[in-house]
Amino acid sequence: IIVTVSQIVMSLCLRHYFYKCYTCGLRIRTAIVIAIYRKSLVLSLKERHAHGGRGEIANLVGIDAQRMQDLMTYLHAVWYSFFQISLAVYFLWGQVGPSCLAGVIVIIVLI
Repeated sequence: IIVTVSQIVMSLCLRHYFYKCYTCGLRIRTAIVIAIYRKSLVLSLKERHAHGGRGEIANLVGIDAQRMQDLMTYLHAVWYSFFQISLAVYFLWGQVGPSCLAGVIVIIVLI
């Protein structure tokens, strides 16, 4: 029963984390879209054509702003993945000894 409760708590925590990351990313995307839109309103026709015209502005609004939103969800994975791997190796070392280093070598090769 302890394992079940811990899995439920973990699931709830992860859902909350992804919700917060998604809402933060959505705010960043909205700010970027607003900034690009305001900038496009003050550009003259000559400046718009120099910067690629409507297509470049639509690309900035649609694709690049979406990439920034998607980045927020997985930005923390850069630092916590090393922490998770280190913690897993520590616990594995206690269970199986030096043979756990084979898994670490595979991870390093794949990175």
